[in-house]
Amino acid sequence: MSSFGKDIGIIHEQCAVCKFGKGFCPIATAQLVYDQEAKKNGAVDAILDILFDPSGVCSLFNEHERELRIES
Repeated sequence: MSSFGKDIGIIHEQCAVCKFGKGFCPIATAQLVYDQEAKKNGAVDAILDILFDPSGVCSLFNEHERELRIES
């Protein structure tokens, strides 16, 4: 599945509990800036597919959740 059209709600939920969500996050920024471009450009689509799994989960957060999750 391409990154275009992933559930942006999942991304926002993760950003809300991620240390990077409080400031600049290059992964979230790439999704926001290039999501529309992914429809037209296979390279952009491939890059976003690396950054987000098919369900829309951030790959970095998924792999390093213990370190990135904000303490409640």
